[in-house]
Amino acid sequence: MLEDFKTKLEYGKAILICDNDINLNSYTTEIRPKLMLLKSEPNKIYGLDRYEFNREYKSEVFKTAEENGLKPIDITGVIREKIRNIVEIELQKYIDKNINNIDYITEFTVREYPNYTTKSFEFLSESNMYGKDIRNDEEAVKKYYLALKQIDNGIVGLYSDRYSSTSFEYNLEKQEFNISDEEILKRVYSDKQLKLILAYEQYTRGLTPPIYNEIAKINQFLENKKSVTFELHNGTKIKAESHLSDILHIKDTGEIFISDRYTNKVIEGEPIGYCKCLATELKCLKYSKNELQINSEALKSLKIEEKQEEQILEDEEDEEEI
Repeated sequence: MLEDFKTKLEYGKAILICDNDINLNSYTTEIRPKLMLLKSEPNKIYGLDRYEFNREYKSEVFKTAEENGLKPIDITGVIREKIRNIVEIELQKYIDKNINNIDYITEFTVREYPNYTTKSFEFLSESNMYGKDIRNDEEAVKKYYLALKQIDNGIVGLYSDRYSSTSFEYNLEKQEFNISDEEILKRVYSDKQLKLILAYEQYTRGLTPPIYNEIAKINQFLENKKSVTFELHNGTKIKAESHLSDILHIKDTGEIFISDRYTNKVIEGEPIGYCKCLATELKCLKYSKNELQINSEALKSLKIEEKQEEQILEDEEDEEEI
């Protein structure tokens, strides 16, 4: 069967079957591998070019393989599906393990530098995603492509873009990855994404704290709208575009104010000054006949000093129990 292909490269355990068209120019000669088989599995042929599986007219090498009774395997698709299945299982484990932990939502970081100190609530920077389900395993694994890094040993690399280093590897003969399933989850979803997915699951079960709930309600109310009107307790009414940042100015220091965006239009009352009006002044949001009442107290600014005191008390209680 192999003699029917014009261009072949033997490379360790693998045989690469290349495109019949060889690209020549002043600097390089490019031979593109389209198919591959392992010497240990002569009856399996892997398709390396995903485009071939969707195009109407197949290349000559794909036609030749099919004429010889070998249907090319979409190895990229196969590996992506394996990753997706692993992620589905591991993500559920992660959620089950952490479902009752909500401390991270108001977790703060203090960084000491020679001349200054910074304090921030890391999760507040993601507030525009509160109440949204960002989980999409199918799309998340599509970022991985094959790299023929160690194909002479029957191993392919997986990388997230064409310019990055190999993220992890897959052994074609053993049909296994070189890292644990838990580690694969952490490669597919970042730590911040995992926390956003967890927070949404907790939100659907009524476990998230008031600050998350209220911001999530606002995000959901703003969906699929071009503009809304929001009202303050002092009677001020403002027309704004339907983005969270047009309603609330949320700083990672924990401070939350009514937004003073230049696109906001005051209908009644006085304009809002920069960081002059606290978010606790927000009364409701309106769109046509729909109205969302706000639990204003839930939008109270977070104070790192208070959180530090709470942490000290919790640590002291833990020591007493011990």
